[in-house]
Amino acid sequence: MDGHRLAVDEFDTRSFNLLVEVKSLDLAARSLTESGLPLHGVQENPLIVQGLMRALRVTTLALEWPEQLKPELNAYLTTQGGLDHPL
Repeated sequence: MDGHRLAVDEFDTRSFNLLVEVKSLDLAARSLTESGLPLHGVQENPLIVQGLMRALRVTTLALEWPEQLKPELNAYLTTQGGLDHPL
C-alpha cells in the first residue's frame, strides 16, 4: 500500500485537460441540476471525473464502495488527514 500511495501522491493531474463536446457538457450540467448527480452507476476514470468536476465547477465528490473496503478507507482517512483532499 505504501508504494501505491506514493505513486498516487506523485501523479500530477494539473496538466490533464478533458476535451468535452458542448452537447455532452450540457447534458451533464442538466443532470447535475435535475438530480445533483452528473455521473452515477458507472466506474469512471478518475481523470475524467476530475475533468468533469472542473468543467462543471463541482467542488464536492461522493463515492460509494463495498462495505468490506471500510477498514481501508478508515485507515486512509486517519493517516492522510481526513476528507479534505486538495484535488
